[in-house]
Amino acid sequence: MRYENNPFNILHVSMRDSQEKILDKVEDLSLTLDEALCSQASSILTNPTKRIEAEVSWFPGYTPKKVKEALEDAKSTPDEFIDNFSEDALSYADVNAEILAFLNIPYPNLLKDYLLKIASDLENVDNDALFNELNKERNVAGIPAIPNLDVLTTALNNRQKELAEIIYSFVKSFGQDKLVDILTSAIEESTDLGDLESEALLLQLIEKYEVDIQSSLEDAASKVEQQIAFIRDSADKGISDEELNSAIDTLDSFLKAWDRLAQPIQVSMQSQGLEHSASKDLAYSIRQLALKLYNEHSHLDASKRIIELMKSVFAEVLTVAETSDEDMTVLNRINMRDVLVSKAFSNCDKHVNEVNSDPKSGYRVANVLLSELEEKLKNSANIAPHEAASLDEIADVYINAMLACLVKWGNTTKNWHKCYEFTKKISKYAKNPDTIAHINKNFKILYENMTEQSNSTSNNKFGCLGVIAVILILFFVLGSHSGPSKSSSPSNRPQTTQRQPSSQKPIPRKNVITGYEEKHPYLNDEGLCEITIDNKKNDMPVYVRIWDVQQQNPVRAFYIRQGESFTAKELTPGKYEVRYRELYENDTPSYGSKSEPFSLEQRRTPTGTEYSTLSLTLYKVRNGNTRTERINANDI
Repeated sequence: MRYENNPFNILHVSMRDSQEKILDKVEDLSLTLDEALCSQASSILTNPTKRIEAEVSWFPGYTPKKVKEALEDAKSTPDEFIDNFSEDALSYADVNAEILAFLNIPYPNLLKDYLLKIASDLENVDNDALFNELNKERNVAGIPAIPNLDVLTTALNNRQKELAEIIYSFVKSFGQDKLVDILTSAIEESTDLGDLESEALLLQLIEKYEVDIQSSLEDAASKVEQQIAFIRDSADKGISDEELNSAIDTLDSFLKAWDRLAQPIQVSMQSQGLEHSASKDLAYSIRQLALKLYNEHSHLDASKRIIELMKSVFAEVLTVAETSDEDMTVLNRINMRDVLVSKAFSNCDKHVNEVNSDPKSGYRVANVLLSELEEKLKNSANIAPHEAASLDEIADVYINAMLACLVKWGNTTKNWHKCYEFTKKISKYAKNPDTIAHINKNFKILYENMTEQSNSTSNNKFGCLGVIAVILILFFVLGSHSGPSKSSSPSNRPQTTQRQPSSQKPIPRKNVITGYEEKHPYLNDEGLCEITIDNKKNDMPVYVRIWDVQQQNPVRAFYIRQGESFTAKELTPGKYEVRYRELYENDTPSYGSKSEPFSLEQRRTPTGTEYSTLSLTLYKVRNGNTRTERINANDI
């Protein structure tokens, strides 16, 4: 009830006036005011049940003179009027007077501070004291008392909802920009950026704002989604780094415009321990874009920039903020690993080229490389796991470089025994299965060469080792540098009888991040069942699809980095199979694998719901739990 519409104001009566005086006033005012209006006002004030609505909208405890002064001062000098109230011991009438003054402030720059004061003062109203005050006034007026505190509490709750409507309309009258600024700064200050509970009045204002702003928020989100689609499609077509950065600039602008509208809602939700669903949906789309740019196009800097943007915009959405932090940690670790491995490639490439120019230096250079590697590995027990993983890759680079040096030196000096002993020395540092297999092949060839040499056979076979070693180290070098290596030209190869090397083994695709494929539908999501795909013992990343056997269509698709696992959740009970293929940097496999069909079940029990949680091991190891069948890669 607005002050101007309050029956006490219409009839010019006080809260202590009796029914007889109220009726006399009606009779007097009927000559100058609308008779129906006067009659309705009288009906409210003389009815004990209806009267409470007028009482909580008026000034209980104020004398008629003080009411008159409050009404005049609240309209003439509203900011001074509010400032004159003490911070302590405010009565309910004082709070109502503050609200009246607030609604008369002609400029918006002070609204936030006064709004916070009113919200706090309302929160601190003493309901018991007000209950006693109203019943004291009723006793003097001869009106039956309010029966209990619950009746008053209900009336106060209704009054606060009404006040939220009145205040919201008033603040909105200054324009949408001012409305957003005032509500955002008020809810941020009140809750300490969402960490504390907010006053009820502010929460009600934000609720009205959320409904009112819905259309504008959807339009802003649509612009963000369109820009995401543009960046995604442009990346598929081979967008340049400059064009990509420009497109992300536009995404940044659109997303911040959206966030400006969503910010008060996000903070309000956070203060209540809730999350804004529209923010989570938009954040998911943005994260999928970052994963795609990195997984499929190796745009590390662009992905990091987008994740940083997510952290800023969705800081008030806890699960999004935590996911963004985790993603950024992974990207930073991968970036650091790539930098370290790249430096190792560059250093080893320089040494291998030195040996290509002077094969007799091969043994000396191999020892230099071994000393560098052992220095790097010396403190490996005290470093983080992700750094240890990069050291394993660096060790592989160094080992292959040392083998390349030995090839040149051995083919020149025929000192197979020293080559054998050195290879044995470096074998303990090999972790990658391909590198271990490569070393074992070298051991075999070196042993044969030593045997033939002891039998005075001039036909050595270490040339085959040379081809294998040089091809492998050159492949790594060419995959990491823009310029070709100077080694392995036909004229540099030893002119001896050679065995043919085995075909080059595939290299794991770089920059794969575990997570759902962006464009693939997310289906069969009406259950609680879970499937964990374990790729921890595989040295290749994989692309996985879960198929619904009955419907014969894929319902989930995701990537899993080597050494990691992924859990597909919320699956509907049914019969499924898993299909997957490995992801190579230097090739595309023509085949994949699929598991045997399996069933997921879910049922209600007296104590809750039971559901299947299944774990499948993709790598074919002893005691692995997944039997697979080879299929065409197109059938994945």
